[in-house]
Amino acid sequence: MALLLWNGGENGRVFRGGSWVVSKNFVGQGEAAGRAGGDPAGRNDEIGFRCCRTLDADADTDHDFDADATDCAPADATVHHGATETCNGNDDDCNGTADEGGDALCLPGEACQGAAGCVAVGPTCPSGTEMVDNGDGTVTDPATCFVWQKTPPEDRAYSDAVAYCQNNPDGLPGAGWHLPNISELRSLIRGCPATATGGICGVVDICPNCGVSSPCLSPSCSSTSCTGCPTGYYIDGHLDCNYSDWFWSSSPMGGSAYYSWIIRFDNGGLSYGGLIGGGIRCLRSGP
Repeated sequence: MALLLWNGGENGRVFRGGSWVVSKNFVGQGEAAGRAGGDPAGRNDEIGFRCCRTLDADADTDHDFDADATDCAPADATVHHGATETCNGNDDDCNGTADEGGDALCLPGEACQGAAGCVAVGPTCPSGTEMVDNGDGTVTDPATCFVWQKTPPEDRAYSDAVAYCQNNPDGLPGAGWHLPNISELRSLIRGCPATATGGICGVVDICPNCGVSSPCLSPSCSSTSCTGCPTGYYIDGHLDCNYSDWFWSSSPMGGSAYYSWIIRFDNGGLSYGGLIGGGIRCLRSGP
């Protein structure tokens, strides 16, 4: 019930549905406060009051100027017709569509993720089949989203190769640099189907990006299909390489402490080498 005071001389009552909607009567100033909730009968031209209530059809529980009957969230004042749509998983403006506008509701570099709101996103993997030179000493392979060291350092013994990639002395951008396992290294082979990713050569290590879920690293996993192709260049041209060198993988041959699987990119073949000097190309997951 609300009390409104005004000057005037009109007298009247308005009914609807058997209930008082507005009562207007002029009463003495001393009686106004005490009789605000009743059916006033006094008359005085100096001051009066109006008693009112909100009709049920016009109820607005959350006071957002959108009646409960049409408000899609009658208990939430931030949600109503005409509200500004934001990225929150809700239909803020009650038009039947949540997060209308999608990523446009967020800042550049963010994506609308429903109830999680606007989430920062990094760069995506490039499209196409050729590697992309990132201009920072790295190259990205769109097939796996791996980021590779573009120019390999001088040959090193196996233990030094592992430490070199982990320590990243060249300051390559990003984190998680490591010496690739044999499946990761095989993803660099181009033009030699038997030893490229998915080829019939059975020597593999766990590599979700390559579609490999279990390892096979013993000598019995190898066959003539692993010996490679005729002499040539079996690597993407965006990578600098001495093609006659063989390159370390981090995958030990059959669990041996003395041999590790290697790849020669001058023929695309797999073999295993003793833990002496070999080529290095470091890798991290990208982009």
